[in-house]
Amino acid sequence: MENVLLTQEIIADIRLRTKPANVVMKLDMATTYDRVSWLFLLKVLRKFGFSEVLVDMIFRLVSNSYSVLINGQHQGFFQSSRGVKQRDPFSPNLSILSTEVLTRNINALHQIHQFKGYGFPKWSPKVNHLAYADDMIIFSSADVFSLQLVMEILKKYEKTSAQKINKEKSAVYMHKNVPGDVSITVEIVTGIGRKYFPFTYLGCPIYHSRRKKDFFTNILMKIMNRLQSWKGKLLSFGGRAILIKHVLQSMSIHLLSAVNAPIGVIRQIHKMFAQLFWSNTVGGKSRHWASWNRPCFPVMEGGMGFRSLHDVFVALICKLWWNLRTNHPYRGMGNSRFWFDNWTGMGALYYTVEGYDENVQNVANMVDQGQWNLERLRELLPDDIVQHSSNTIRPTMIEREMDRPWWILDTKGDFTIKSAWDYIRLRGQNMELTGLGPIVLQLQVPHKWEELIAMLESGGNRLKVKKVVWNLPPAGWLLCNTDGASRGNLGRSAYGFCLRNNEGNLVYAQAAEIDINTNTDAEVIAILEAMRYCRNERLDNVIIQTDSKMIYKILEEGWKPSWGIVSRIEEILELRSTMTISFSHSLREGNKLDDALANQALDEASFQCQDFQGLRWTKLNHHVQIHMEENMVVCSSYVYFFAGF
Repeated sequence: MENVLLTQEIIADIRLRTKPANVVMKLDMATTYDRVSWLFLLKVLRKFGFSEVLVDMIFRLVSNSYSVLINGQHQGFFQSSRGVKQRDPFSPNLSILSTEVLTRNINALHQIHQFKGYGFPKWSPKVNHLAYADDMIIFSSADVFSLQLVMEILKKYEKTSAQKINKEKSAVYMHKNVPGDVSITVEIVTGIGRKYFPFTYLGCPIYHSRRKKDFFTNILMKIMNRLQSWKGKLLSFGGRAILIKHVLQSMSIHLLSAVNAPIGVIRQIHKMFAQLFWSNTVGGKSRHWASWNRPCFPVMEGGMGFRSLHDVFVALICKLWWNLRTNHPYRGMGNSRFWFDNWTGMGALYYTVEGYDENVQNVANMVDQGQWNLERLRELLPDDIVQHSSNTIRPTMIEREMDRPWWILDTKGDFTIKSAWDYIRLRGQNMELTGLGPIVLQLQVPHKWEELIAMLESGGNRLKVKKVVWNLPPAGWLLCNTDGASRGNLGRSAYGFCLRNNEGNLVYAQAAEIDINTNTDAEVIAILEAMRYCRNERLDNVIIQTDSKMIYKILEEGWKPSWGIVSRIEEILELRSTMTISFSHSLREGNKLDDALANQALDEASFQCQDFQGLRWTKLNHHVQIHMEENMVVCSSYVYFFAGF
């Protein structure tokens, strides 16, 4: 894809800086794998510094002996001297190494003072060729001496590597306003005929003029040919939907990821999809019961689960933007740009704050000895942004840790086209499936009556029981159970935790309401508050137990935390380094008391207590009282669930 984008950008300026005229040579190597010389490969491997042992192993892999069968009998053997095995996973690497010889020789042309290459701006790097597999594009000028140097290198490469340029499939391209005598001279020097834009490179049209629908006829014809090969009348609606989702929509992904196709082309593709889905064949006349936008909604929103190519194109363009935007290096803590990077989570400050201080470049300028310089921040930013930054964002505790960009729509911070598509797509009315729909999906009912009857006769639901036990901590240790609660998973939230010794007695319990957060944020805050209490009370040898599997994986197995909890996770890890603390995971049924305490803080008020007796005198709701009585002794909880048929 990068080759296509770069080629399009270079050719877009082909009419500029045209003294001499710019020339684009599109070369096609004839049977690359079959012609490469073994002797040439061995010399290249030795030149690159590979050991003789490895060179000998590679030679044994590529060398072949052939025999001819005459009337079913072997008639001797003969030895080949060139070619590598196709479909061998090692062959592409050898092909790249052999092409590297040509690449370095072409790059060396810029060291010749008389060489005149393609006209680039002064500030841009000099790109004189692009290569991928057996397709190569050389950017040069119409200067005769320069073209002769290029052709001389190509001839030497053909002679030494036994490769051959297929001049019948190769072509030279120039701007349409180039004089005819210059064009004839280029054809004579290169021995390659001239053709006109656009041309196809790696499956994408390359052009220098205004976009036209005619440039994209190849993708339309590919889809049409695929449709005509199917017997649409023999397919059900479900079969046609599967073919559109998994075959036809994927055919245009490569094109849309590299080229900005006109809206008319995407509409034409959608029209072919709709005709196949509603009319069995392309061009057929039948009533379309809904516009194509409606089936492109997810099933839960009343659609068929198709994807609009308009939305897919925007998501793919977002990927290009993300790669370009995150290409600059992030060196050290706070090296993110203060005004132009979204380090606050509220957007770039340049666009949200009036006034711009050019003297402040990086976020590190606002950090003093590991803490925010609040006075300086208040001079530059409004009070709400300063309060948000100081409360939710902590300068990293790890020096020399590199800042890195974070995609907020993904919990791991990595850009995904799926998350971008889900954010920008058209949305329909959310529909909750009721009745037998979810039950059928859950039980996986067979489609054949015989199998369905056999399944029903085999028996009903099998009840499985899993025992969840709250275990006493080892002698000399404290067990701290934590839990967080959120009403709506972005709403009123609270946390709760309780410390118990190795005899099961309650040492301390605390619950409090916090700001509007998610369940994950509440779980992290519960762990953090418990560790802060242990630090302040100088408690050691503590086991922190949570019912959040994700938080446990982040703390124990190094999973990447989501963007919103990074600062709190860093503080937890810092506290862990100063105390004797370990983390463990428990199912929710073994953590009922803390869950009830967190919900109690949401319903009533925050509270603290030192033992079960003190907890008893607190205004507790019915559920907390039940779980408190259960936890006054070491007990077990049983979990019952249906496993299906």
